Amino acid sequence: MGLLKNAANIEEAALAQLLGSLGIDDEALAQEVAGTQHPAAQRIAIKEVGGKSKKADRRIAQKPVRRHHANMVDRMRDTLADHFDDAMLLTVAERALNGEARKTKASENATMIRGLGKKAAHRATFLIEHAQGRTEKLNGVMRLALDTLTKDERLTTGKDGNLVAALVASGKTAATSRAMAGNTIIAMKALQIIRVAGDQAFIANPDSALLPLLAKQA
Repeated sequence: MGLLKNAANIEEAALAQLLGSLGIDDEALAQEVAGTQHPAAQRIAIKEVGGKSKKADRRIAQKPVRRHHANMVDRMRDTLADHFDDAMLLTVAERALNGEARKTKASENATMIRGLGKKAAHRATFLIEHAQGRTEKLNGVMRLALDTLTKDERLTTGKDGNLVAALVASGKTAATSRAMAGNTIIAMKALQIIRVAGDQAFIANPDSALLPLLAKQA
């Protein structure tokens, strides 16, 4: 056991000298080194951040920092990464734009979504992320709205609207259903998934870029 312990100490000392020569001696870099599979590197990193050589300490050192987002659009920007600007183009016509016009329209639409009420903005981001294949299942209310649109070929609002009726049939109260239907219509109209077709009536927008994507995810 003594020989093994000495060997481990020599190994650790040699690696420590190497890491020191590379300038890896601050807490942030030590935490990165803690994520390696090399036992000596993990022991050095744990000592560097002042922890004990235990698995729990290693898990704490390796735990990723959770990002805080000011709003749903900023969170979606992280989720979609390089695909964010394309996802912000809501119609076939907008997706045909090029260059600076394309970037400007994507930015305008992101600002528009950010300006929606909180619940409507949530629904809008749920729809966009699902259309981009970033979620396996769509929010239940949004799925019910799309199914109702497909079945009835329109969405109607008000206390006797088909979306309210579908939500009530799913087990929600009339008051909750009216509020949910209102926020859902706001989100779908803002994303140009639907367009006005008379008093309190909406139909699918044939120019929608999101609707075909959502249909594929159904």
